[in-house]
Amino acid sequence: MAASFLIPDHSTHITGARRPALVALDGGRSDAALRRRRMYRQRRIAVAVVALALVVATVVVVSPSGPSTVSPTAAVAATHSGTYEVAAGDTLWSIAARLDPDADRRQVVALLADANGGSTAVWPGQHLVVPAEVTDLAG
Repeated sequence: MAASFLIPDHSTHITGARRPALVALDGGRSDAALRRRRMYRQRRIAVAVVALALVVATVVVVSPSGPSTVSPTAAVAATHSGTYEVAAGDTLWSIAARLDPDADRRQVVALLADANGGSTAVWPGQHLVVPAEVTDLAG
């Protein structure tokens, strides 16, 4: 609850026996003090907003913008013997049978998955990296 105070108003002070008039201040603060307090609060909010913007900008610049920049496919691509374009209805199992019918399909599927980011999901039009080890399994 705000307190009210009475202070002398020296602007209407007249010399003589008369007492100066009193002015009531709500909350005990003058208009100048209230303006200073409001300005202080606005400055603190502005500093907080700028600091938050700097933190967000730093996080955006420092953090990677998606998956790892070096993919597992890039490491295997240097040793691959070719690529295979996935057709409609193909699975890694059927692709493994087509690439090396004499080899153990489980090994071929594992090599294909490792060479292409570890995923066994394929879709039509995708170009799979075929590592050189796939052709070596048959021999």
